[in-house]
Amino acid sequence: MADFIVKSITKIEAQMSHDVDANYKFNSKSKSKIIALIVTYNPSHEKLIRIINLISPQVDHLIVIDNGSSNATEFSSVITCISDLTFISLSRNFGIAYAQNVGIRNARDLNAKFVLTLDQDSIPSTDMVSRLESTHINVGSSSRVAAVGPLLTDEDSKLPLPFFLYVDGRKKRFIPSVNSGVFDVEFLISSGTLISMEALEEIGLMREELFISYVDVEFCLRARAAGFRIIASSDAAMKHNLGDRQLRLGRSIIPLHSPLRHYYLMRGGIYMQKLDSVPRIWKRWDRIQLIRSFLLFSFMNFPQIDEITSMVRGIIAGLKLKVNKPPSLDLSS
Repeated sequence: MADFIVKSITKIEAQMSHDVDANYKFNSKSKSKIIALIVTYNPSHEKLIRIINLISPQVDHLIVIDNGSSNATEFSSVITCISDLTFISLSRNFGIAYAQNVGIRNARDLNAKFVLTLDQDSIPSTDMVSRLESTHINVGSSSRVAAVGPLLTDEDSKLPLPFFLYVDGRKKRFIPSVNSGVFDVEFLISSGTLISMEALEEIGLMREELFISYVDVEFCLRARAAGFRIIASSDAAMKHNLGDRQLRLGRSIIPLHSPLRHYYLMRGGIYMQKLDSVPRIWKRWDRIQLIRSFLLFSFMNFPQIDEITSMVRGIIAGLKLKVNKPPSLDLSS
């Protein structure tokens, strides 16, 4: 268990920095207790303040978990002045899965019914949480729902991002129209996803060995294998940042990340092939996608030798990675 520092600020008058919205007031409109989790790693000060200002009025409490950022001292002095916010500082970068699990356990201790997972640079709409909650409750009244997510738009290109579902052995890519209902999907990205604590208790938490790539995908596929639904709600919206560099291929937007990120992509992809909860059809299509990604990144990213070396190392690491039982809410189990 990593060392971490927790600063909890509850129901105090905030001495607002000029970077924080002076009109900020906690005003939860949720029917159930919802706690938002923001995982940070060397965040932009402005973007972090932006998402805090947007999400704080929509939830009952906010937990910021920092993964050993070099600028943690700089931004923590500002955000810990905000009421109903807990700041958790990890001693180093343990990966998004570990950080989310720390936040989820803290949310459980605060009696949360739902947790909302967020990235540091996403832009949720001002009514996103209430819409996700309504969908969760309405659909959940007749079936088991693990997670609900919004429609996504790429912040830079302004293009809608697709969802995926396997139908009759084929990978179906679709973009719902606004206010067109709810849709079952294979997975949701980690940012903007409202997850029920009940589902987490049954399914388990995020697989920490994945570190970053496939963390959200694996959780959703495990939930579906356990009989839960993963839902996209077309009346909730969020802007999401895919990364600094992107490649457009037809209707697809492909983020071009660093060699290290592609190491984790290959490592996680190989690991996913070992899991019983992952359907065979998904494994087959993802093997194809991994080969395409390997070839694409080898030729499109420079220096090429760094890209190829990192991805080969990732494949080897994935083959060696042992499959462990997903962690549970209770640390003693």
